[in-house]
Amino acid sequence: MDAIIRKLLSITALMILSLSANGQVKRDKIIGQYIYNFANNISWPKDNSSAINLILLSSEPEVIKEIKSVLKNQKIKGKTIDLIVMQKPEKTITDAHLIFIAKDKVAYYLEVFDLIEGKPVLLVSDSYKNKNYVMLNLFDTENETLKFEINKNNILNQNLKLSDELLLMGGSEIDAAKIYYKSQQSLRNMEKEINRFNQELKSLSMEIAQSNLKVEKQKAVIDSQKVIQARQALKILADRQLAEQQLQRIAIMRDSLKASDQELKNQQSEILASKQILEQQLTNIDEINKQILLKNKELKDQGTIIGEQEKRMQLFYVIIALIILLIFITLLAYRQKRKQHQELNSQKSKVDTINKQLTDKNEELNASLEEIKRMQQEMIHNEKMASLGLLTAGIAHEINNPINFVYAGINSLLRDFKDIEPIIKKVSDIKIDDDNLEEKLRQVEALKKELEFDEAFDAIPHIINDIQLGADRTAEIVKGLRNFSQTDQKTRMPVIIHEGLDTALLLLKSKYKNHITIEKKYGKDIPVIDGFEGKLNQVFTNILSNAIDAIKTKGTIRITTKADPNMVTISVKDDGCGMSQAVIDKIFDPFFTTKPVGQGTGLGLSISYGIIQEHGGTIEVRSKKEEGTEFIIKLPHNTNIP
Repeated sequence: MDAIIRKLLSITALMILSLSANGQVKRDKIIGQYIYNFANNISWPKDNSSAINLILLSSEPEVIKEIKSVLKNQKIKGKTIDLIVMQKPEKTITDAHLIFIAKDKVAYYLEVFDLIEGKPVLLVSDSYKNKNYVMLNLFDTENETLKFEINKNNILNQNLKLSDELLLMGGSEIDAAKIYYKSQQSLRNMEKEINRFNQELKSLSMEIAQSNLKVEKQKAVIDSQKVIQARQALKILADRQLAEQQLQRIAIMRDSLKASDQELKNQQSEILASKQILEQQLTNIDEINKQILLKNKELKDQGTIIGEQEKRMQLFYVIIALIILLIFITLLAYRQKRKQHQELNSQKSKVDTINKQLTDKNEELNASLEEIKRMQQEMIHNEKMASLGLLTAGIAHEINNPINFVYAGINSLLRDFKDIEPIIKKVSDIKIDDDNLEEKLRQVEALKKELEFDEAFDAIPHIINDIQLGADRTAEIVKGLRNFSQTDQKTRMPVIIHEGLDTALLLLKSKYKNHITIEKKYGKDIPVIDGFEGKLNQVFTNILSNAIDAIKTKGTIRITTKADPNMVTISVKDDGCGMSQAVIDKIFDPFFTTKPVGQGTGLGLSISYGIIQEHGGTIEVRSKKEEGTEFIIKLPHNTNIP
């Protein structure tokens, strides 16, 4: 009798608190009174503990203070209250009888819900929005009155018994049918999205087929371009050799011209000196002539002396003639040197013409190089589309499994709902003021046993969870496809290596899941890469695909990552058939492949090599016949990226 009186008093006090004017009674004190009354109206199965363990999850000092003041010196069902305040969920939270999650900690609600699911723990929340997961949830009405709502299904799932007196405290039951209707709406929207995705997948398959046709045509164009480029390369090589020979000749002629100029200067100096001597001798001759004229008379009688002097004069004239001849020869040499100089200038003009021709050839080569780069980018895109085409069947299978999971879950959900629908209708017809309320409740209980209500109702959350898992799996595959096919990235962005590797494994799962074991040894604190995510994902997909193809029956692929101050190293090692040294030497050559015709383009590793070089990294292959292959990629990282 005393216990009943205490309950009535606490309910009356709670109603008075909730109806009090604003400002007279603090909201937090009302919450404390609610928690006390909730604990008194819940029965825990086989509870042999000496105290009631209450956990308060909050960081608000005022909330903690008021709730402590309400529960101080109180007892619940004759047991003392052990109140523990936590800032975030801890392992001991599952030992509690009741957990209250304040407004400032509702972000932890689902985590706490998962930890205590199925355990005899009552979860009380403050203004939590998702009605699917609440047990007892406090909320403010438009009149600023604090009320609470009850989700009986979740409380019963915790093996707790709920007193009917809770409804007398101003509580309201959550409409399970309304929640189910919302979940059905969500499932229908999901089904529409899946149908839309299937249509997009069909369209993508058609585009891939068209791309394959374009790839074949472009292969023929590339082959003809290779022949043209080879011819142009030979012609350019011949032109360069001719230019080098001309330059060598010009250098020899320049050296010869310098020597000729120096010799000419020396001869000019000699001619100038000879001219000065000649002028001096002419002056002496004039003086001698004068002396001869003066002494002619004196020499008339001296015949012998005059004869000798005439001989001397003849000798002197011979010398003068020789000097004049020497001057003439020097002038001829000067004219010859001048002619050679003019020829040298002509050769310079020819060299300038050749240089202009070489400049034009370089411009043509640069234009050809730009065209080759454009074709390389197109080849990268086409190779990616070809790879995606090869993966399409496996991806479709991977998507089909979770979609079947969702379909199966929906059918089970519909079947279970049909089983419990009569009970829901029966309960919805019950009014609290019915005279035969107990009789109707007994009918509901009998109907529940007849239709196995508990079994069907317990199965519904698991079915919904299965549907959620299927939808999440489908979303993961779609995200992987989007990351793989990203080609419009123009600027470098932060790239997380481990996400790229996991995306590649997700897309390739259908190729290895039945016979290959994947061992991942990812290093800790691997920095991000400053690069192009779509291109790097293409590299990882190509290398992992080759590793899978190398393993014919059963085997293992080991993926290892590590980082040093400058580089991130990615190793992909398989225990497949391996390669000979002759194959290793050609492994990165364009169009080289060891696969049968129609199963490989021979461009995957060549394009991967170019992408790694574009990122400033290196790619190395180590392999032995029948012992497996290891690809080692090293990429520089930017430590400034957060």
